[in-house]
Order: sequence, then C-alpha cells, then structure tokens
Amino acid sequence: GINAEYMGREAMTNKAQLAYLDHRSKLNEKAISVNKRMAEANKLLIDINREIMQINEELVAFNMTSIAENKAMVERGLDELSTSTSDSNLQLTEANRKFLEEIHQRVQSNLESDSEVYRMAEENRQAIEKDTHEIYARREKIRANMIAVDENTAACANTII
Repeated sequence: GINAEYMGREAMTNKAQLAYLDHRSKLNEKAISVNKRMAEANKLLIDINREIMQINEELVAFNMTSIAENKAMVERGLDELSTSTSDSNLQLTEANRKFLEEIHQRVQSNLESDSEVYRMAEENRQAIEKDTHEIYARREKIRANMIAVDENTAACANTII
C-alpha cells in the first residue's frame, strides 16, 4: 500500500538524484581538465609576456646606446673623418658588406617565419569564426533545454508529491 508507494517514490527520486550527481561529477571532471589546460595556457602567456618585456628592455638599451653614440659623433664632428685612409675605408666597407649579408639572411629567414605565423593566425581566425557560430547556436539550444528542464522538474514534482 501506502508504504510501498512512498518507498517507490523515494527510490525514483533517489535514482534521479544519483543520475544527476553522476552526470555532475563527470562534468566536474571535464571542467577540472579544462581548468588545468587553462592554467597551463596562462603560464605560457606569462612566459610570452616576460619575453616581450625582455625584448622591450633590449630595445630601450639599444636606443640608449645609439643615442649616446650619435651624440658623441655629433660632438666630435668631422674630426673622425680626417683620420680616414683609403685602407681603413676599404676595411669598413668590407665589414659593412659582410654585416649586410648577415642581416639579409636574417631578413629572409624572418620573412619565411612570418609567412608561417600569418598562415597559422589565419587558420586560428577561421576556427574562431566557426566556433563563434556554433557557440551562438548552442546557446539557443541551452536556453530551450533550460525551459524543458524547468517544465520537466515541475511535472516530476507534481507526480511525486
């Protein structure tokens, strides 16, 4: 009778609660995994930011040195040129040529690397756009699902009570 019916309702309620707890614990497990990856990504971003800070420091140091060298050259004026010889000019020209070759090779390498980075950025942009459309569609499904859950909860409550 009544006791069996009560126990049946309790068992059904417990089953539903256990299904929810099982689902929730599996979602939490996935969320923890995502959070771990986000923490790793944040660590990588911190490392990248520190590298950018170092690059900026190198830029400041280079500019300070260049300013000091240029200021000294301006102060000396043409005095330095008066000590130039054909041989010293030839040596300087050859050193500049070799330096230019080195710079040119680095520029070529940078162009190749930059092209690869641009390609990767374009792929990422396209993936983000695709995901954005999916996210908006999924939000609509979630809203509809929330309404269905509320309606289902009310129906179950009315049945059990």
